Amino acid sequence: MEMDVPPSVMPADLIPAGLDTSGSGTKWGFISAQGAVGVFRLPSEESDYCKKANAHLKKSYTVNKLDGFTPYKCVTVAVDNRQGQGTVNMYGLQLLDSEGKAYDSVGLSDDKGWMYSGKNYEGGDTTVYNEGVELSNSGNEFYLNPGAKGKKTLFFKEIPANPAHVWVMPNGGFEQVEAMPVGEL
Repeated sequence: MEMDVPPSVMPADLIPAGLDTSGSGTKWGFISAQGAVGVFRLPSEESDYCKKANAHLKKSYTVNKLDGFTPYKCVTVAVDNRQGQGTVNMYGLQLLDSEGKAYDSVGLSDDKGWMYSGKNYEGGDTTVYNEGVELSNSGNEFYLNPGAKGKKTLFFKEIPANPAHVWVMPNGGFEQVEAMPVGEL
């Protein structure tokens, strides 16, 4: 009895020309159930948005006298939805190491520094609070309609060195597709 074995790599010719993210890490790719194509690198270079968000959190921890700030690791995902049949919002990524431990992307609004960014503004300087609102709004606005291309930065507390599996949630938390390293079959 013959079984179809899925490929262990995503053929490079399935990636639209010019769709990439910067960095020297392994390129991973996926195709959503609606036909959007995405790529990212692991490890990924730190995007400008990632740098701004980490700088804001560090400032918020300082202003609010909070302990324990650790910069987030970031993965930037480039998505081409020009051939897609539905909206893409890049809800998240889940990275699994060889032992099966899951590393999920996280929302920055759950970080205590983000939540407290407006704590000390009553009757005083609202700069840190306003920066947080602006960053949050710019980072959450990612809805690619069919025909569009774009990039979204996702945040992790920790990223495994060599993920064994990567799951992508391109259209909310319910649809999951497995990403594969991009290469030749």
